[in-house]
Amino acid sequence: MKRFREQFGDRKIERFYTDSYNDKAMMDISEKVYIVKKGKIRQAGSYGS
Repeated sequence: MKRFREQFGDRKIERFYTDSYNDKAMMDISEKVYIVKKGKIRQAGSYGS
Protein backbone atom coordinates (compact mmCIF):
# COMPACT_ATOMS: atom_id res chain seq x y z
CA MET A 1 0.00 0.00 0.00
CA LYS A 2 2.76 2.43 0.89
CA ARG A 3 4.42 2.06 -2.49
CA PHE A 4 1.08 2.43 -4.30
CA ARG A 5 0.28 5.64 -2.37
CA GLU A 6 3.74 7.05 -3.06
CA GLN A 7 3.35 6.42 -6.78
CA PHE A 8 -0.36 7.19 -7.31
CA GLY A 9 -1.54 9.23 -4.32
CA ASP A 10 -5.23 8.83 -3.45
CA ARG A 11 -6.29 7.36 -6.78
CA LYS A 12 -8.86 4.56 -6.85
CA ILE A 13 -8.26 1.31 -8.71
CA GLU A 14 -10.93 0.58 -11.32
CA ARG A 15 -10.49 -3.21 -11.40
CA PHE A 16 -8.35 -5.32 -9.09
CA TYR A 17 -7.69 -9.03 -9.65
CA THR A 18 -6.28 -11.19 -6.85
CA ASP A 19 -6.05 -14.76 -5.66
CA SER A 20 -5.80 -13.81 -2.00
CA TYR A 21 -7.89 -11.99 0.57
CA ASN A 22 -4.57 -10.89 2.07
CA ASP A 23 -4.79 -8.08 -0.52
CA LYS A 24 -7.64 -6.48 1.46
CA ALA A 25 -5.94 -3.06 1.61
CA MET A 26 -5.86 -2.92 -2.19
CA MET A 27 -9.40 -4.27 -2.39
CA ASP A 28 -10.57 -1.44 -0.15
CA ILE A 29 -9.46 1.20 -2.65
CA SER A 30 -10.81 -0.65 -5.69
CA GLU A 31 -14.11 -0.04 -7.46
CA LYS A 32 -14.43 -3.66 -8.63
CA VAL A 33 -12.63 -6.68 -7.19
CA TYR A 34 -12.25 -10.04 -8.88
CA ILE A 35 -11.13 -13.22 -7.15
CA VAL A 36 -9.12 -15.69 -9.21
CA LYS A 37 -9.35 -19.29 -8.06
CA LYS A 38 -8.46 -22.49 -9.93
CA GLY A 39 -8.39 -20.66 -13.26
CA LYS A 40 -11.80 -19.06 -12.74
CA ILE A 41 -12.59 -15.41 -12.13
CA ARG A 42 -15.56 -14.18 -10.11
CA GLN A 43 -16.50 -10.72 -8.99
CA ALA A 44 -16.19 -10.26 -5.26
CA GLY A 45 -18.56 -8.22 -3.12
CA SER A 46 -18.51 -4.43 -3.01
CA TYR A 47 -15.26 -2.82 -1.90
CA GLY A 48 -14.13 0.75 -1.56
CA SER A 49 -16.38 3.59 -2.59
